[in-house]
Amino acid sequence: MKSYALKNKSVLVVREPLARDAENMIAYAKTVGDETDLLTFNAADFDITLDEEIELIHRFNSDRINLCMLGIINEKIVSMLSTRTSKRPRLRHASEFGISVLKNEWNNGIARIMITEMISRLKQNGTTTKINLKVLVHNTNAIKLYTSLGFRIEGRLVNDFKLNDSYSDCYCMGLII
Repeated sequence: MKSYALKNKSVLVVREPLARDAENMIAYAKTVGDETDLLTFNAADFDITLDEEIELIHRFNSDRINLCMLGIINEKIVSMLSTRTSKRPRLRHASEFGISVLKNEWNNGIARIMITEMISRLKQNGTTTKINLKVLVHNTNAIKLYTSLGFRIEGRLVNDFKLNDSYSDCYCMGLII
């Protein structure tokens, strides 16, 4: 667990989730999913049960490669980040991550802190040498953040994201660590 002072003077605590966080994590995901169209899900898509979320937390916490981290302000989850890594030996070195931040906390430096903490932790696991992500090409704020942290655009996926009846392209970005 680490604490960070934010631009708005709040204190962000970054830590791994505990089983007791499961209900709040589900509520957070449903809230954040409906705040923006920049994520891959909305509240209706997020249908995980409490037991499934608890099991997922246990799996993350017992895995030395994959991460799940919460960003918390005043006991409230304001950000979540998780990584996914293949079990296949030829792909095991590359981890892909996803991150979300509550909309009312955007531009306070939370995403930068969460990603920087993730990079630091992944560097220490002895396996991960590459971090990947996908981002909508029109999400310029996120692209600017990722680029400032050393990620590079490695390709473009055409019509990779569908919202209602519209398709959007995504950039594949990567960071060698």
